[in-house]
Amino acid sequence: MISLLLTYITSTTLAFAAILGFWGIGRACRRRTIKLPDDSLMALFDFAIGAWIAWMAMFFIGLAGAYRPVTAFIFLFISVVIAAIELPSVLGLIKAGLAECFNLSKYEALLSIICLLIVLSAFIGALTPAAAQDALVHHLALPKEYIKAGRIIELPYNYFSYFPAAIEMLFLYGLLLKGSGTATLLHLAFGLATTFSILVGGKSLNISKTARLIAATAFLSIPTIWMEMTWAYVDLGITFYITLSLLALLKWRETQDSKWCLLLGVALGGALSVKYTTLFAGTIVPLLVLLVMREHKQTQLTVAIRYFLIIGFIVLGFSLVWFVRNTIWTGNPLFPFLLNIIPSHNIGWDVERAKITLAILSRYGGDKTLVDYLLLPFKLSFLASYESITYYQGIIGPFYLLVLPIFLMLRKVRTEVLYLLGFVVVFYLFWAGSSQQIRYLLPIFPVLSLAIAMVYEQFTSKELVGKQKVFNKIFLLIVTSIFLFNLSVIGYYFDNFKYWQLFFGKISESDYLRGKFDYYSAYEYMNQKSPANSKVFLVDASNQPYYLERDYFGDSVFEDYTLANIVKAAKTPEDIKKQIQARGITHILYRQTILLGPKTTPFNEVEKQRFIDFLFQQCQPLVLNNTVALFSLKP
Repeated sequence: MISLLLTYITSTTLAFAAILGFWGIGRACRRRTIKLPDDSLMALFDFAIGAWIAWMAMFFIGLAGAYRPVTAFIFLFISVVIAAIELPSVLGLIKAGLAECFNLSKYEALLSIICLLIVLSAFIGALTPAAAQDALVHHLALPKEYIKAGRIIELPYNYFSYFPAAIEMLFLYGLLLKGSGTATLLHLAFGLATTFSILVGGKSLNISKTARLIAATAFLSIPTIWMEMTWAYVDLGITFYITLSLLALLKWRETQDSKWCLLLGVALGGALSVKYTTLFAGTIVPLLVLLVMREHKQTQLTVAIRYFLIIGFIVLGFSLVWFVRNTIWTGNPLFPFLLNIIPSHNIGWDVERAKITLAILSRYGGDKTLVDYLLLPFKLSFLASYESITYYQGIIGPFYLLVLPIFLMLRKVRTEVLYLLGFVVVFYLFWAGSSQQIRYLLPIFPVLSLAIAMVYEQFTSKELVGKQKVFNKIFLLIVTSIFLFNLSVIGYYFDNFKYWQLFFGKISESDYLRGKFDYYSAYEYMNQKSPANSKVFLVDASNQPYYLERDYFGDSVFEDYTLANIVKAAKTPEDIKKQIQARGITHILYRQTILLGPKTTPFNEVEKQRFIDFLFQQCQPLVLNNTVALFSLKP
């Protein structure tokens, strides 16, 4: 337990230092280029800019072939020193913020306690061994491969490696500093930063503390948000940057200071560096910009073109490296998408697999009839399930649907509410017409929370009498009940994921992983008993190589694609062996229930027998159980 405690302290200290460094380098650069008064909202933009600088630094360090712990610690030291220099000038703001935190009503204190419980449980979960699907497939696995190579390398058989990789660069930074705990805490930081964006953004919009806390608690208590804060995923990163972009837009509308347009571009560029789904927002924000210009009475075409060029140039400048990288590697800046439109070259991915993948992604959300679309808000609120592809593979909770009647209590809402709701509705429609995964919908919830808070603030800004007072009490009762319900759901998954037992060492990491992943016993064999120069062929084995300490080969998504082609082209078991050995492969790990299952096998009966003959004649069994098999190829 002492060693675990030291690991937790070290991981937390390094993560905090890295986050402080992001703010420090961001502020140092921002206040020399975009001079705006310091406040809590500006501090969040400083953090956002600093995170961008950090992931760009990691990217170029990778191009230089210098991925080593010492490099990461040098960057950490420099960023923390800069933060220490910047810190004295904002001590007054920090003291004022802390004073506000301790000046709470009883209801505000209750909301704060709920938020603290959520954050504490997320913190515990973040420090446990990484076990989330996408973290093991690419969010952590790809940075680990780069670190192993000492540089950024192309991984043509992992199509995830062509996605924008900003947050993965920060995970790489965390892995170099300490390990997966430090990396995951950086993702948790984006969840907290988004929560603070609601609080301080709400303050800049003149929303009361109670309304802001309701909005922040609504977002933070979404079970999927909590889950993501315990995983090394990237969705909280894009959520944070998109939230900042909307806040910058509203500040530009309020102040008419074009510097906020620059920050709008920075935030959108940061979001586009994280995930392609930013393109949803990229089609909405220009329309909102036009509406702001209309309010400012700047309707000349030349002025509009100038604003769009400035914002577009900044967005592109902050995200360009990922598109240049893809163009150099594949000829397609948006690879692995638009393969049927943009000529692309890649040995591990093609148009046919891309089409099938899009069809698979469209299955999320189940049926897509008109009735299903009409019932979608209800299903999202009450039927969504973390374990179900049909029900969006996540959980929101009923808050956002049940509080919608508050919008009917006012004849006229603030114009800012219309901007926020416009963004929410259009983004939601884009999402509904694409892959209906709750993770992809997360960027709307901070924005919707702020809209709800503003309407509630309007409703309670004057003295309530009669039915209004009753409605307010009912509203607060419903809201609090929902938050407590969400907290109970979080508690259920906290126990289900075994975070408490793992954190306190009641379950060892190896026992936990062995029980969770059927392939892990084969990984243990490879890591402990195979030669260091071994290379394992992963076939229908989830392709989660993070815990594998040997070289490997595996296809993305269609995990038996290469093997199926090899077996199909072979005439004898010896031909299969020659083709596999030609790739430098020494072992083959496969999931028997899929590769040889009657409904899932890629082989016909002749090919299946040929493959089985290959295993018995040309291989040696090492690990065999009810689901997976590990064989070594005979010399």
